[in-house]
Amino acid sequence: MSAAFVAVLSILAIAALGWFLTKRSIVPEAFWSEAQRLNYFVFIPSLFFYALASADLSAIPVAWIIVSVAATLGAGAVLFEVWRTGAGVPPADVPTLGECAVRANVPMGFAIVLAFVGPYGLGAFAIAAMTYLPSVILIGGVLQSRTLEGEDASKAFPLPAFQLIARNPIVIGALAGLAWHLTGDDLPDSIAAAFSVLGYAAMALGVLAAGAAFDPNLAVDAATTHRRTALPLIGIKLIALPIIAASFAILFEANSPAVVGTVLLAALAPVVPRFTTSTASESAATVAKAVVCLALVVAAVTMPLTLWALT
Repeated sequence: MSAAFVAVLSILAIAALGWFLTKRSIVPEAFWSEAQRLNYFVFIPSLFFYALASADLSAIPVAWIIVSVAATLGAGAVLFEVWRTGAGVPPADVPTLGECAVRANVPMGFAIVLAFVGPYGLGAFAIAAMTYLPSVILIGGVLQSRTLEGEDASKAFPLPAFQLIARNPIVIGALAGLAWHLTGDDLPDSIAAAFSVLGYAAMALGVLAAGAAFDPNLAVDAATTHRRTALPLIGIKLIALPIIAASFAILFEANSPAVVGTVLLAALAPVVPRFTTSTASESAATVAKAVVCLALVVAAVTMPLTLWALT
């Protein structure tokens, strides 16, 4: 258990550094929005390219990871749909709150895998995360279309969702890395070094940004004022999804790196993109931010427990 807690807490310490730098105004809050754009367009795609181009996929059950991640996220979407129907969530708030139930902080996941498993675990996690991103875009489109009618529904799914996937720089980076791997050629050392530098920056920036966005007051609000919304969403993301992913691992007896990659992805704290909250109602955006803050605290316990249970 100690190794799992040390791995997770060491990465969360970097998040705490991001919070400290912002709280003390050493780094202004305005920096993080632009930094996240840099991460989205440059660093994270480079990380996926490097991880997949240099991975030994022969030792990774790729098909199992893809099916497991997609099925786990699908189950999460169903749980969210059941909950939101019973809770009477306003249709306009469904896309944003749905993100809280299925999205994950992927750069933080890469960093925890690196700390817990080592560099050889990045390939399996990259396959899981490469499956995760198109899946959550499709789920978002489906959830949004279910709250609309007629032509409005077709504006959310399916074509718009597939267009988002096709032009997503992270998806492009992942597919480019996979294509390179399929050539059978190793990355030249100089190119591998360049992409590893860019890719590792994605982990640092993503974790620091998660800490910078943390607000203790919002976490308290999630546990009190917004608890009827926040607690079910956190329960789906941090309890139900890891259990579902672990069940797939037990059922199909997957190997250790694959299990860590898929189950950790399910156990990661949620993150809601700025573009999602910027288009949501004020109340939904506030609740989503509160959920993310409280989930980061809860995940500090549930993530290492999940990793310990796997090993």
